[in-house]
Amino acid sequence: MHLESVRELKQEILTGQVAPPATVPLDVDRPVPAHGLLGVAPTPGGGYRLAVRLTTDDAALRPWVAALTERARDEIDVRVVGPISPLAVQTPSPGQLQRRVRPLYRGLSIAHYRVTAGTLGAFVVRADAPGPLVLSNSHVLALSGAASAGDAIYQPGPADGGDR
Repeated sequence: MHLESVRELKQEILTGQVAPPATVPLDVDRPVPAHGLLGVAPTPGGGYRLAVRLTTDDAALRPWVAALTERARDEIDVRVVGPISPLAVQTPSPGQLQRRVRPLYRGLSIAHYRVTAGTLGAFVVRADAPGPLVLSNSHVLALSGAASAGDAIYQPGPADGGDR
């Protein structure tokens, strides 16, 4: 699907035009599935699919997912991902983002050992990688292309007190 088509379908769902079987209100008063989230997923060919992330394989949601699949002309990416919860109730302060934190989350200070500090932007997956990868800018993690494979990455970054 084209990006705008996926966004339009997602908006129809969020505004209740394609109603889920059970809803919970968001802070912006839009209905969403009680056991999942909606988003946009890129496809390898450069297109997009409607991303449906379910907390459980609930039989009550199957008719709704089937209706979405038909509406999206099979351009849908449905996954059962388990419990979904926010990372934090409050927005972390800059000081909280600059300290050593486990598990890692986006926004934290991170950097190549020879760089001052940067920001952990996201976690991504690649088909040819064994697990999730960290995404940031080249100057943060790869020393603007001058780093070597296996170089240390510090969290927090060196300027924020990271040293291993």
